[in-house]
Amino acid sequence: MWERRPIDTDLIITHSDNLFKIASDHIELYPGMSIEIITRAIDYLRQVHAIPPMENDVIWFENMLHALLSIACPNAGLEGDGREFLRDLLNGIIESIFD
Repeated sequence: MWERRPIDTDLIITHSDNLFKIASDHIELYPGMSIEIITRAIDYLRQVHAIPPMENDVIWFENMLHALLSIACPNAGLEGDGREFLRDLLNGIIESIFD
């Protein structure tokens, strides 16, 4: 909701409540999940993926949060290309951390 005009506070509160519900629903989905991990994932999404056209759409947020949290706290085994992709992610993460 990056607008340069007044926005109804009810819309902002409703959107915030929707995002909070999505985030809190994930706390029990993954082993080892914590509020801190969810908070950091949301901050990552805010910095990298939250763009003005998203406005009050929450589907992108729910899907991306789910994907990030499934990597941070895996609850299923991977093999083949899926496992190799984790190595790709690891390489990108290392590059980002030490950049």
